[in-house]
Amino acid sequence: MQITPANLDAIFYGFNLQYQAAYAAAETWFEKVASQIPSTGRENRYAWLDKLPLMREWVGERQYLNAMARGYALLNKDFELTLELDRNDILDDQIGVFSLAVPSMGEAVKKWPDDLVGAALIAGAATTCFDGQAFFSASHPKNLDDAGAGTFSNYSSAGKALTAANYAEIRAAMRSYVARDGKPLGVNPNLLVVPPQLESAALQILHADFIAPAAAVGQGAANTVQTNVLKGTAEVLVVPQLAGADTAWYLLDTRRPIKPFVFQLRQAPSLVSYTSPTDPEMFRRKKFIYGADSRGAAGYTLPFLAYKAVA
Repeated sequence: MQITPANLDAIFYGFNLQYQAAYAAAETWFEKVASQIPSTGRENRYAWLDKLPLMREWVGERQYLNAMARGYALLNKDFELTLELDRNDILDDQIGVFSLAVPSMGEAVKKWPDDLVGAALIAGAATTCFDGQAFFSASHPKNLDDAGAGTFSNYSSAGKALTAANYAEIRAAMRSYVARDGKPLGVNPNLLVVPPQLESAALQILHADFIAPAAAVGQGAANTVQTNVLKGTAEVLVVPQLAGADTAWYLLDTRRPIKPFVFQLRQAPSLVSYTSPTDPEMFRRKKFIYGADSRGAAGYTLPFLAYKAVA
């Protein structure tokens, strides 16, 4: 195939159609666990409240919840995905492999937020959130202004395999969280997040009609068939990005206006191409360039909305 403006336009028009179709068809999961927040600068500074708003009897003056706000900064980062096509592949009619790569590129770009939020899930036990502790920590302060108020945990670093008994225990612990004033936070976890290796265990706990747990659950004795009272208490979300952490599982409350994680978008993915015979890369390396870039970040909101457990 001769390298002419008309031929190049036709080739890259076809590539763009493949990219856009794959991008549109790709499914993402990050919206289920993260609030998407727009960003207009190098970073966003968040002020999350110490507790979710609850109505109270109006006695005396109003109480201003924003007096308890805490700061948290999330820096945007740059991301890119670039493909290159050798000039000789066009001349020799060998663009088939590149054509197969373009849809994969569209899918990967669409799933970019999944990758960021998945990485945040994995790194949560080592990354600081607004209260000065790691997002997943056994020692979150109940009151940042009163060390004597005690702590709460949203992390079990070992000994908590995904079983019906452990799920029920952690679910009860989350529903028992209280705010700095001692009132219930009303946390009600509804999403069980697991790696692919734990999908079967998660589905058995939440979908089976009957179970025979190794440990007693409620009034049911261990190792006896009983009605699965945990059925339907949460949905299951299988996250491919967690495949490398196959003993960890997460229980989240995602029904609030604020979700446990945040996906911060500074620049949506944009597609660019250098496909002119006079472009610098063609002159220096005989390459046509086709790429996407974006800016953003993923981080954390309120730790009492999420719990991490490890076997």
